[in-house]
Amino acid sequence: MRRAPCLMTVALALAACGDATLEQPAAEPGAQQPPGKVPDGVDQGVSPAAGGAGGGAAVPPEADPLDQDRDDFCEGIGPLVDLGNGRDVVRETCAGSIAEQVFAQSVCTCRDARTAGYVRTRGFDSRVQGAPGEDDDGEASTGASFGVNGSYLAGLGFTDVGGPFTVAGPQPLEFVGYLKAAGDLRMAPDAVIPGVTRTGRDAYLKGNYTTAVLTVKRDLHHEGLVIAVPDVDGDTTQGPVRVDPPCACEDPYDIAGFVDQARRRNDNALIGLDPDVLKQTVGIHEITLPCGRYYLSEISGVGGIDVHVTGRVALMVDGPVATFGSLDFDLAEGAEIDVFIRGNLGSIGAITFGDEARPAASRVYVASREDVVLVGAAAFVGNLYAPHARVTAPGFLRVFGSLFVGDLDVAGYVNVAYDRSVTALNCPGEEPEPIPGGQGGAGGGGAGGAGGRPDLPESWGDNCDGCGAGSCLNGLGCVDGFCAGCRFDADCCHQQVCQDGRCRNFVE
Repeated sequence: MRRAPCLMTVALALAACGDATLEQPAAEPGAQQPPGKVPDGVDQGVSPAAGGAGGGAAVPPEADPLDQDRDDFCEGIGPLVDLGNGRDVVRETCAGSIAEQVFAQSVCTCRDARTAGYVRTRGFDSRVQGAPGEDDDGEASTGASFGVNGSYLAGLGFTDVGGPFTVAGPQPLEFVGYLKAAGDLRMAPDAVIPGVTRTGRDAYLKGNYTTAVLTVKRDLHHEGLVIAVPDVDGDTTQGPVRVDPPCACEDPYDIAGFVDQARRRNDNALIGLDPDVLKQTVGIHEITLPCGRYYLSEISGVGGIDVHVTGRVALMVDGPVATFGSLDFDLAEGAEIDVFIRGNLGSIGAITFGDEARPAASRVYVASREDVVLVGAAAFVGNLYAPHARVTAPGFLRVFGSLFVGDLDVAGYVNVAYDRSVTALNCPGEEPEPIPGGQGGAGGGGAGGAGGRPDLPESWGDNCDGCGAGSCLNGLGCVDGFCAGCRFDADCCHQQVCQDGRCRNFVE
């Protein structure tokens, strides 16, 4: 069997700490010490032991990730980048772990999501199946959750989420059409849904909820009034309901800081790459990037730009990526790319960072607070991390990949085909042994109710806050303040569920 390519490795660093590292105390077997939980008296000048439970080797205080040998980088060995994100621990980890945190959902908005048309998300695993079509309703197309930290402002269409759906903001929700969530439904505001509401697991309704028919496959928890014809397979409980923000937006990664490092240290000279080769181009231009770490001043122009990627590539762009025409990153078999953009990202025309059949291989990180504007009839391909920016499309938005953004503002419909394999950990030594006994999945875990599930906090994520939202890696949950094998859904973040001791996207 051909081994999946190793995702790039990174060292998560507190920007203000310089080269200092924090030694972590010994943890129980199978547990990962959570970032931010460093006891008093710990020596801040000693690197953590190699191969810790978090999945990474020690990073010497004097090491600079961009001084790493290119051959080692191409083999997937060693750190690539110090990404400061305000956490208290410096440790090496696989970029798949970053993807596990920021690309664990098909759509995540740190603030609001607005759309005038319908919304549909579907999931797939590119390692075993092809991307779903726009109208695919198969059971294999679940695992594509949608999370909104702020308000959800829908228009005339329906909302059909192939996974859990959470709205944590206070603004009342009202739209014409139906609401369907293949996983849990968590709704903080008052909501009026003239059509039917269907959820494939539990429903947590904090505000008043009005809909024609409310179908819940498991349990209904509600704090306000529910005005509907109920169809609840499990128990119905009225009492306090807490809906936590589903997206970990508090400590965004320092993308601009990494681009600053790459300006001084990169592999450009090894292939004779001019940093200005794609600056203000006119006509058709193309370049080929073999395995390595490269720096460009910007990507801009009128016409067509083709970037051929033949190996494991990290591309750092100091200025904007702004094109009038087409911008296409063509990935060879087994190739992958991570693009770090200090400036803004915008295109009038087609922009693709990879293959629709394998969007997990393309990750795009944007530091700018300016709008990310996508205009064109073609789909956007890639996993986009732009926590400060508003992503806007004047027409419809078709995505192969995922969106982690500040705001989402689309004048037409939104259709997302989410590749769940973006969260798979492919680096050597990263995958821990499964811990049996986890409850959850389609029939267990979660808050108390039918089917013998134990009583737990009546909200997803109650426990994960104790480790810092999004800080537990390798599928671990937060158990009593430490990252370890999950017991219940409440141990998991990112709207994930506990299956066989690991936090995973809900798939029917």
